[in-house]
Amino acid sequence: MARDFIIPFATTGDMVAIPDALQPDGSVSMIQGFGFDYERDNTDPSYKPVPREGFNRLFHDITEALGAIQSSGFSDWSLSFAPYKINSVVRHQNQNWISRVDNNGATPGGANSQWDALDWINYAIDAGAVNAYSVSYSPAISSLYDGMVLRFKASNLNTGASTFTPAPGSISPASIVGGNHTILQGGEIVQNGDVWLQWNSSIGGGSWVLIESSGGALQVSPATQSKHAISLAQGQAMFSPVVGVTRNLTANVTVSAAASTFFVFDEAILGSVAGGQTYRLGAFSKLINLAAVGPGGMDVGSAPTNGFVAVYVIYNPSTGTSALLAANAVPSRVADVYNGGNMPAGYTASALLSVWPTNGAGQFVVGYQDGRDIFTASVGVLNATSAAASLTSLSIAGAVPKNAKQIHGFVTLNASSGTGAMAIFIAGDGTGTGTGRKNIGGYVTTNVGANGEFTKVPVITPQTLYHMETLAGAPTGLAITIAISGYTI
Repeated sequence: MARDFIIPFATTGDMVAIPDALQPDGSVSMIQGFGFDYERDNTDPSYKPVPREGFNRLFHDITEALGAIQSSGFSDWSLSFAPYKINSVVRHQNQNWISRVDNNGATPGGANSQWDALDWINYAIDAGAVNAYSVSYSPAISSLYDGMVLRFKASNLNTGASTFTPAPGSISPASIVGGNHTILQGGEIVQNGDVWLQWNSSIGGGSWVLIESSGGALQVSPATQSKHAISLAQGQAMFSPVVGVTRNLTANVTVSAAASTFFVFDEAILGSVAGGQTYRLGAFSKLINLAAVGPGGMDVGSAPTNGFVAVYVIYNPSTGTSALLAANAVPSRVADVYNGGNMPAGYTASALLSVWPTNGAGQFVVGYQDGRDIFTASVGVLNATSAAASLTSLSIAGAVPKNAKQIHGFVTLNASSGTGAMAIFIAGDGTGTGTGRKNIGGYVTTNVGANGEFTKVPVITPQTLYHMETLAGAPTGLAITIAISGYTI
């Protein structure tokens, strides 16, 4: 085992320094060492004995230097060795330093010295605030360079985009970015976590790249190859159910009112945007009040009268709070994710649950919802006294919203006199025999008619169905009615 030079050789002995320069009389020097005169026979007039004091000093200097390296890891900085090569490591003023440049003749710790403190590497405690990290290092950081690595213990978590400065008042704060080189979203830095940052002047005009953060979430670039890690957004896009999917969604309005409706479901999938990050919300049962504004009410303004309101479930990921939110669904078809521009603060995810009719007072009408099917009292959409000979369009805007995909209802066929057969055809469009056509008919005679129900007729053009009636025999005084009793969104 190598010896530890705790005590330099000849510490208390006689010592004489050996000169560096070549000596004219051939005496020992650092540049020549022991010359030939020290090899001569002691009877030779030019013979020189080995100097005991000089030998003591030589071994003292060697063992002292080795002991210093053994105890501190690096040799002391000395102007005699300057300029130093790049990546040279020295010790100066009780601190280790590494040279960032070649031909470095500056003193470590001095202004613009091109030496970095090597206390692996720099570590201090954050004294900033949430999303604004501020750390003072010793010795102070005076400038930044690409590849500079700094560490700190975070005093606060981050809730979104964050900045960092290693020298408050001297170096301006710069953005912290994740491994995807985008700003932080929240949760990447936790309180009391150890944070490693590296300076990169080419990202966003200069940013701190988050290399590691114990306890925090890791930002990754979108995966493009089979062995790449995927981000949460990619995973949800690949494996999450579609936004708006619900399990056991129900709502029951027994009396028309603005604030008597509970929407209940076992589970629902919410999203921030279609195809974006999703959230799974369970065991939900909450009231909505159309007379209020904000969470649990309208998004803005008053509920439409004799129209329709969209009902969304909304979610705040930061607080875990959920609520219902209504929006006017009369002007246009509403989106599956709320995009009305009046989302309450903090709520970023949503899903469409219902589009429900309102009465003349802007209240929910009596009805029941099961899943995506909404059932209401019947609303007449046709009361005709003559037959349509071909598939004819009929507006049903007073009975179903623009989001209706299928309709349910019934028809009656009557004649005040005469007898014969009548049939009515209900379809989603006027093409050919009609897409999704339902046929209802029967034998009619004086004041005796036929009636029947239709279900799941597709609504291809919003708020429009197509109908046609056929007659056989001679029934007269016709009375043809169509009513809508429900729809699917």
